[in-house]
Amino acid sequence: MVHDLGLDRENATDADVKDLKNLICARCDSNLAEYSTFAQIANHYIQAQKWYSSVKHAKRFRGHTNEVINDHDWLSNDSPLVRQHDETERASIESLQEAFRNQTITDPTCDTRGIGGEDLRLNIAERE
Repeated sequence: MVHDLGLDRENATDADVKDLKNLICARCDSNLAEYSTFAQIANHYIQAQKWYSSVKHAKRFRGHTNEVINDHDWLSNDSPLVRQHDETERASIESLQEAFRNQTITDPTCDTRGIGGEDLRLNIAERE
């Protein structure tokens, strides 16, 4: 992560990253990623690795095993882990995120059919 922020990964210290702000996970969906401090971003990656470790062998979706992709793998070099924006970029991104949430995360069927509804109950029933 320190390399993505333009710091020397061999010589960077806690003092170098302590006051960094406006950091955003470069692996999360840009419509949903939250701005964080360096410590919060580091914890975000640790939590993502714990989640991946707990589900990578799980059976999903009505008994079919699907491969779970570790999109927060910090050992892969295929894309940056973190980006830093200035205040203007942050305000612009947060405005776009708010518009996205207002338009797409208001589906009432999530509670009856999707995330918390029928699909969840079917998935639980099949595992029992």
